[in-house]
Amino acid sequence: MTGSGANLLAIALLAGAGCTIYYFDWLMAGLPLVIGFGIIGYALGVRFIFPVSKEDSQPKLQGGMESLQKAYDELGPFKVNELKAIAIFGLVLLVWATDKIHGINATVVAMTGAVIMLAPQFKLLNWNDVDIPWHLMIFSAGAYALGAGLTATKLMDTLTKAMMDGLGLASMSYFSLYALLTGIFITSHFIFQSKNMRTIIFMPIVIGIAQELKIDILSLAIPVALCINVCWSLPFNAKPNAMLYGTNKYTMGESFYYGFVMSILYWLGLLLAGATYFKWLGITPGFF
Repeated sequence: MTGSGANLLAIALLAGAGCTIYYFDWLMAGLPLVIGFGIIGYALGVRFIFPVSKEDSQPKLQGGMESLQKAYDELGPFKVNELKAIAIFGLVLLVWATDKIHGINATVVAMTGAVIMLAPQFKLLNWNDVDIPWHLMIFSAGAYALGAGLTATKLMDTLTKAMMDGLGLASMSYFSLYALLTGIFITSHFIFQSKNMRTIIFMPIVIGIAQELKIDILSLAIPVALCINVCWSLPFNAKPNAMLYGTNKYTMGESFYYGFVMSILYWLGLLLAGATYFKWLGITPGFF
């Protein structure tokens, strides 16, 4: 959940619609995809689309490795406070990842970890050193309000009904809906620059479709939400894309080709997940 601000936005919209999704559920659903497509993406890129020669794989900057080694040596051995910070952060992640077992709210866990880090007894952080992303907090609060407002006014019901009538969604099977909605959301990254904008536009529609068809919201919303970070095709899709493209090591065409192939593979991977381990996790009812 915490891997992207857009992920938190999706959670906020779901919360506004009265849905509860556990950190554990998101982690278990997303982790196999991340590992699998991390390997696929590396193999596809390095071997086929962006082949790296043996010469190019060696450091080119004179003194580069020596500078890195010097900087690393200057860090010195692990300090006690660094070990404390690792322990606290690891514990927060562990409690987050097991929230479905103990039921402790993820926000409470995060706040507890922050209080411990700032407590004078531990002396790990000073308040003046903390850069709180207030814009993200305000944005998330707005998303909660948006989700609740769409539910209260039934505005999304009207828009959803128009879309369902136009595309004939009411007569579709669960598999067809799953494939169509995930496919549309993945494809949308070729058009929309912002992950947040895609999330704000499409997540309420998915929620409305599920409500209209009396389908469990999370059975459609979680697979669609796992498409949020499909933003690898064009330099403007994400800030890291722009930074990497700025190195002038590959062309716009290569970037698009890589993203296009990866998008198709990811969509097929989601279909496979929906028929297998998503069903085992209780997220989807299966396709057949």
